[in-house]
Amino acid sequence: MSDIIEEMKDKVALESSTYIKSNCTIGLGSGTTVRYLIQHIGEKINNSTLENVEFVCSSKETEIICKKNQIRYVSVDNVESISVYLDGADEITNTGLAVKGLGGALTQEKILRKISNKFIVIITSNKQVTFLGEKSPIPVEVLKFGYKITMKKLLQLNSDKFSIKNLSIRKKHDEEGRFVSDNNNYIIDIFLEKPINSEKTFLMKIDNSLKSITGVVETGLFLDPADIILIGDIDRKEIRKIDVNKRVKIDFF
Repeated sequence: MSDIIEEMKDKVALESSTYIKSNCTIGLGSGTTVRYLIQHIGEKINNSTLENVEFVCSSKETEIICKKNQIRYVSVDNVESISVYLDGADEITNTGLAVKGLGGALTQEKILRKISNKFIVIITSNKQVTFLGEKSPIPVEVLKFGYKITMKKLLQLNSDKFSIKNLSIRKKHDEEGRFVSDNNNYIIDIFLEKPINSEKTFLMKIDNSLKSITGVVETGLFLDPADIILIGDIDRKEIRKIDVNKRVKIDFF
């Protein structure tokens, strides 16, 4: 199964590269599917089929991968807008609402989303959900200072409609084994007893409640919907497209 997933990640990444045109500014997210995309971009630049494109990266990891593929990128502070922002998701509904941030770059990814004219999410079909919280915890970026106090405040949001099973501080690097974001913050993962009602107004209330807690920087609830979802279907081994704004049909190709 893992080989099929990687194959479909590569295929959906290749398809998403067709949305990148010469003479424009492109936002690049983070994660394994974006890595495949960057490889395809590098090939197009080397073949001169893609010219005069500037890229904005959502993470240091993405910048490193761009360097390896000889892709020039610029700081987000040097652009006013992004033509197309391409990124993966940890889970996403057919209405384009998503959970992102398991890679730890959720704050930067939200900034790129806010300044992009078109947001294209590239996923494999195992990331599709009906309700947010079905498969993924909700990541929350928090300041290191007072993070234990922040975690206690997060737990106080527990309710019937937002039922928290437990909180976990993301583990990875630094000397205490905790993951540290590019912004030098911690990531708290909120594991839920049950998925959240995916009605957008309710999700916005949850998002605002989380961000109202002092010490919270940003959440992984992406409620400014994707415009297009490109899906590498693991079972059918084909690419599907959902145009979220139209939601009239699903294209297979």
